[in-house]
Amino acid sequence: MYKAESNQVRYELNKSSKYSPWMNLVVIIILLAIMIIGAAGYFLLLNKVFGKVTFSFGSFLVECLLVYLLSIFLHEMGHLFMAKRYGYPFRIFKAGGILAFNNSFRKINIKPSQFLTSGFVMLNYNEVITSRHHLSKFIKNDFKYIALGGMFVNFSLVIIGILFMLHTKTIEFGYLLLCYNIMILIAQLVHPSDLTRYWFIHKNPRKAAVVFTEELSINWKVNPFLEGLFDSYIEELLSTETFDQHLLAIIQRIIESNLIHHQENSKEIDRFIIWFRDHFDQIITMGLGMRVSAERLMNVLKEYKMVDSKDIFRRRPSPVITKHAFHTYYLNIFDYRKKLSELDAIRKERGNNGLPF
Repeated sequence: MYKAESNQVRYELNKSSKYSPWMNLVVIIILLAIMIIGAAGYFLLLNKVFGKVTFSFGSFLVECLLVYLLSIFLHEMGHLFMAKRYGYPFRIFKAGGILAFNNSFRKINIKPSQFLTSGFVMLNYNEVITSRHHLSKFIKNDFKYIALGGMFVNFSLVIIGILFMLHTKTIEFGYLLLCYNIMILIAQLVHPSDLTRYWFIHKNPRKAAVVFTEELSINWKVNPFLEGLFDSYIEELLSTETFDQHLLAIIQRIIESNLIHHQENSKEIDRFIIWFRDHFDQIITMGLGMRVSAERLMNVLKEYKMVDSKDIFRRRPSPVITKHAFHTYYLNIFDYRKKLSELDAIRKERGNNGLPF
């Protein structure tokens, strides 16, 4: 357990991994402008081609939904195709309300409530990235094509949309296809996205560990090479007395893994947690991404009685920000459910035993 001892180390925010929120805001404004201009252009286009038309708002929404779902589905299939091409199985495939798990489309789940949401493909890196050779290949080649595979599909759909606009029978579909896919391509500038993640790793290959952090969320044990990669990432930042939101997320998951396997945290992590406890109030003011990671870590420290709730902070962590954003999808994966049950048993045991802080 941690004692309220003084900590001479002063960790600073690692700004090399920080994304500007202003960039995201500018891109969002551009997207809103395109949405308004695109909607107005739709009516002007119909009026110019067909003259005065009887507009049905219901049929317009149906057309928009179908084009949107098609664009999202093909975007994610672009990622999946390239992942298959380079030998990466998937754990979760999501496109709108279409869900598939564990590298199989034999049992596709359809959830209408999620049709208006976006999509993602979560790959199983734990089975592939097992050596430095595999990591080097991933950084130099595979990740680029997997990350940009979806954007290539959207670019192709823009060209197809333009071609469809050349015929009066398909001009509406082509226009919507063009607008939606231009918006999806521009949205890649909003972090986190396929493009920004690629830039992130291309700029600093040492931060490839960040891409694999989902393995720590899903698995209760990762392969030795990835385990060493995470340890190196933690050691690199803490040795330079810096931290970022990715470090907080990795430490949280390392702590959970150590609890399950009855292992002690490293001295570096213990020392950082003391500092983190004393500076929690300041850390959660460093942006939304930092606050989410910090509150999740603090909730874990509280749940497993690794900090004393009487003297740690003035601002309590939100009880809402406890689960990963993909928690409901992870529940379909056996390793994740097993991990949750083991952590729940540990939590109850510590609570019942009334362990001292």
